[in-house]
Amino acid sequence: MASYERRGKYWSVRFRYIDERGLEVNKRLSKDESENNFATKKEAEQAYIQFISAIKQNKKLATQKITKFIDLFNEYIEYRKTRVKESTYFNVLYIYKEHILPYFSNYKLSDITAQVINKWQQGLEKYSYKYKTKIRNYCKLVLDYGEKYYHIPNNFKFCDNFTKSNESSKEMHIWTPAQFEVFDNQITDLQDKTMFNFLYLMGTRKGEMGALRWSDVDFGNKTCTISKSLTRGEGGLKLGATTKNQKRRVVVIPTKLLKLLVELKKHQSRDEVFSEEWFVFGSKNNHLTYT
Repeated sequence: MASYERRGKYWSVRFRYIDERGLEVNKRLSKDESENNFATKKEAEQAYIQFISAIKQNKKLATQKITKFIDLFNEYIEYRKTRVKESTYFNVLYIYKEHILPYFSNYKLSDITAQVINKWQQGLEKYSYKYKTKIRNYCKLVLDYGEKYYHIPNNFKFCDNFTKSNESSKEMHIWTPAQFEVFDNQITDLQDKTMFNFLYLMGTRKGEMGALRWSDVDFGNKTCTISKSLTRGEGGLKLGATTKNQKRRVVVIPTKLLKLLVELKKHQSRDEVFSEEWFVFGSKNNHLTYT
């Protein structure tokens, strides 16, 4: 029986369950896999349901026979899918498809020796230390899962981690206002000019700008409310929260940008079906695509 408790603004849930060792243990959930606090009781209830569902699924998997890496991966990725945001899952899946599955898919798990892993790691040396370490860790997570739930030997423990080289961090180059003006003077399309000025002057992320609607722009107070962002999912781009804590922020609009926004809205509002819910940088009711 789950017990829900509210502490301050956030909720948590306590319960007991039978773990993979067959022992009854206490469990408390106060955050999801993305480290977000539960703002409502419903969020805590959903987290409890997902946790218990995963436990039942793991027990079911333990009775099955897994022999190939691809089979183990398919089980693991479904397990992971319920524990992260959709955009995170989409990014994780890309790394598996790009760097891990082409090498390991057809391997029998019993054949993935330390030598096999080391040879695969050698092919990652062209990437930065941070990126190749991320790839390695994602691959290791699959075998960690197999070791935990199927008692499959995990030979990553016999392989060396990547050595951090003396590679220098890439310096971020920032355009000065004068440099941006040179670029801006070459733009003739009104939407493009407004879009690049918005990015440069407002300091927003690309996804936040793409999710902006006219209802978020307050011309009277010369402000803009940033509350959503475009994120990538399996079905393409979709709207989501702009930050993990889902906080809104109100940003003052500089005079130059305000004039461009006024002109852009005037241009869009010529359409007889125009509404305040149109996306600022989109086509009618469609949000801006990353292209």
